[in-house]
Amino acid sequence: GWARGIAIDDRRSNREEADVCTICAVVCTVSVSKAGAVRLERVDVAFDEGFGFVNPLSVRKQIEGQVAWGWNDAMHQAFTVKDGRMEQNNFHDFPVSRMREYPRDVNIRFFRTNHWLEGVGEEAMSQIPPAIVNAVFRVTGKRVRSLPLRKHDLNWA
Repeated sequence: GWARGIAIDDRRSNREEADVCTICAVVCTVSVSKAGAVRLERVDVAFDEGFGFVNPLSVRKQIEGQVAWGWNDAMHQAFTVKDGRMEQNNFHDFPVSRMREYPRDVNIRFFRTNHWLEGVGEEAMSQIPPAIVNAVFRVTGKRVRSLPLRKHDLNWA
């Protein structure tokens, strides 16, 4: 089973002197095996360009990194506390995603909106987990209310 999940973020500033915002929409295509193994197959990103970028390649690379970061947050990262102390103290205790988990297809399209941008540093990352969770729901029928997904039973038949 596979499905697409969608998430959008419209970050508008409260600045009265200028129209400042960043709009980003993400579509994640996810496959879920009947045993519950989740794989991010494809990510499509529509990203606000404002008046234009000085270096579009740099922005594209930032967004590609945000895809990996968002996947990692959705699937793996969790801090746990036991007896008032963090259980994770280094990478051997803290699972992170691997390059083999990165989607094979990442498509980024910029659209011009003719306003000042709020930013490009983390705008795409925050849409990745909800888009993945929405796709997982479409396949499994299970609403996930907490992350990481690896802690949930996502099998379906």
